[in-house]
Amino acid sequence: MNKMHVVLILILCGSSAHAEPMVFEDQDIQTILQQNNSIILEHQFLQNYFTAADPVAFVDIFIQQQKNPVIREKLLFSLADELAYHVQQTGHKAVIERLKNYQPVVMRMHDEGPLEVPVFNIHAKSAGTENQWSAQSIETQFLKQLKHQPVKALPVIQQHLEKADNITLLGLKNAISKLSDQQLKALTQYFIDQPAQAIDYQPLLVALNGRQHNSRLATEVLPYLSATHAVQLLRSSGQTNLTSDHSQLLMSATQQPAIANFAISMMKPLAVSEPNIAAFLQSELASEVTGQNAAFALSAITQGFEKLSLNYRSAQTSVEQNNILLALSLNPASGAKQAIAQLHDEQRISQQQQQWLRSMSGGRHE
Repeated sequence: MNKMHVVLILILCGSSAHAEPMVFEDQDIQTILQQNNSIILEHQFLQNYFTAADPVAFVDIFIQQQKNPVIREKLLFSLADELAYHVQQTGHKAVIERLKNYQPVVMRMHDEGPLEVPVFNIHAKSAGTENQWSAQSIETQFLKQLKHQPVKALPVIQQHLEKADNITLLGLKNAISKLSDQQLKALTQYFIDQPAQAIDYQPLLVALNGRQHNSRLATEVLPYLSATHAVQLLRSSGQTNLTSDHSQLLMSATQQPAIANFAISMMKPLAVSEPNIAAFLQSELASEVTGQNAAFALSAITQGFEKLSLNYRSAQTSVEQNNILLALSLNPASGAKQAIAQLHDEQRISQQQQQWLRSMSGGRHE
């Protein structure tokens, strides 16, 4: 859309803050923002807001006086975003409530269908700011309880966790991230000594594990966690633990049926660099439960194809043979292609196995 069309759209929007919604293209929005020096306007607008005697009145006057709907909604969106980083106050809270009720007029077409959606979703951003304030408040409460004797504070923490929503859990996670080393050590040792207690503190254990640099805590409490929290714990361990510790934890996790396949799927990035992981995955190929996941994880290896071929020749079950074929067929390395070609030449792959392999690899195997 050219400049004349942009001007026409703004005229059609009218001078009122209550104009009918108008659909813009992304390029039009960028053009309007650039032509009006929106970065400078935003800086001035926020500076004026934080020095205003009456924040609500300031916002109301701005909404009425700013005739350009794109600039108006861009600055209101920026204000809702900025307030999330400030302490909740009566004036700010009233402004956020005002912004939640603002009716946007600057719209665009949704990417996936004929639906108009706000370019600047002021309502969603304002609700997000409220959630962030709530999480900050809960974080402060948790830190106050954990500050002096964290272990003695656990029963109070548990009361919060019994009916915790996502905001409470975010507040808990943020509080755990700010514990001192001494407080962290006390809580960690408590659950290592009494791992069965973890069942009542599962979200706390996930957050606490995020502060660990080894898998000792995770290994002890993992058997007492639900599948959901166990998966979260395994993910956090991968981000903070040493690779060797994480590898050992994943192999240990496969002993729990509810999370075994997930643990194996997490081994794929480790299969190349950790020989013990590659060996473990090869041993899992004979399993009817985890064998296929092990094959997918092994598809990342860059060597060891001769070993897989030898295992295929000596395999006692069709399950293991099929999973070895799957691991080889999914691997893009030339060594894997050569190994499977050799098995073909030896006429060791039956028509039934070829058909199964095609179904599992999306028809890519010929």
